[in-house]
Amino acid sequence: MLVPVGIDNYTPFDPTTILADDSAAILIYYRYDNNEVDSAFRDNAHRLQIIHDAITSLLADNTKQLALIRIVGSSSVEGAEAYNATLSLQRARALASYLKERYNFTDNQLEILSIGEGWSNFRYMIANTALDVLPQRDALLNIINSTSNLYLRERKLKDYGNGRAWHYITRHILPYQRNAGYLVIYFRHTQPQAN
Repeated sequence: MLVPVGIDNYTPFDPTTILADDSAAILIYYRYDNNEVDSAFRDNAHRLQIIHDAITSLLADNTKQLALIRIVGSSSVEGAEAYNATLSLQRARALASYLKERYNFTDNQLEILSIGEGWSNFRYMIANTALDVLPQRDALLNIINSTSNLYLRERKLKDYGNGRAWHYITRHILPYQRNAGYLVIYFRHTQPQAN
């Protein structure tokens, strides 16, 4: 359930936010190397319906007014950093366009941000994988924590344990990083209109 948040609770976006762990937001997923909002992909139809329900409910409430919708794009950590930064922003813009087409929102009502490669989220997902599922977890976290160069970090992760850990990561973690639908709806209170 997506519950709009009062604009008084607005804070600038922290790029280290764990997107999947924010109960005030919802994620829309994207196919590999793609920035199209696809309702047929994964459970996006359900997620888009949740967004629709939250927006229409807010717009119908005469005590509240839409203040802002924050959309944050993200990409998985695989591949070139510069390319992923561009893809991440394209995903955020695609979701913004999707909303503008359906609800006639103005640019001022949409905050479009991008975090590029979602390393904080990737680390979170690795850290929360059980050791019996990913026995290399602690070694992978050590690589993430101790290698600041992102190209080298990715290379070390891919090579660790002859690629066995990376094989698991590509199937079970990276697909959940391909999102840009981190979306939070902010509202402000208004005076109800007399009939």
